[in-house]
Amino acid sequence: MKKIILFFTLSLGLTLSSCGDTCKDIMCGDNTICEEGVCNCLPDFEKNNKGICVSTLVSDRDKFVGNWNVTENCSFFGDTFNSFITKHLSIDDQLIISNLSERYTVYAIMISSSEFEIPFQISGNTSIIGSGSYVGSTMIVDYTIEALPGSSGGSGSISCNATYTK
Repeated sequence: MKKIILFFTLSLGLTLSSCGDTCKDIMCGDNTICEEGVCNCLPDFEKNNKGICVSTLVSDRDKFVGNWNVTENCSFFGDTFNSFITKHLSIDDQLIISNLSERYTVYAIMISSSEFEIPFQISGNTSIIGSGSYVGSTMIVDYTIEALPGSSGGSGSISCNATYTK
């Protein structure tokens, strides 16, 4: 009887060990997780046309891309002009905003499906920092432009609020 119990115990152990981790020998790429032997994208990531898991912010930035009519209100002046926004060619979560305040080209980083940040950056003799959000079919961008110390053409900062419409 002991031999029969030992046989069943060993058989059960071998059967269970053959049902081991199906992900044990599978190497998934960045932003993926192995589930039952299959590599799946992590939450907030999706496969692009090359099968690579990229942030869903990549597809969300499409709505920002295009030619925009801008109405700008700044500390000392207001104006209307056009601005063009494109996708950064090599950084998936970034946008390029051309003609910000009619003269600057800056990059912006997507922080959600409808918001971006313009991190501190220098253009010529000025620094620029700001943020933007997409609501409905309109984009609102708030930014500050500041002359760098020792630059010609004045000093101080200008705060602006711009409404972008297509």
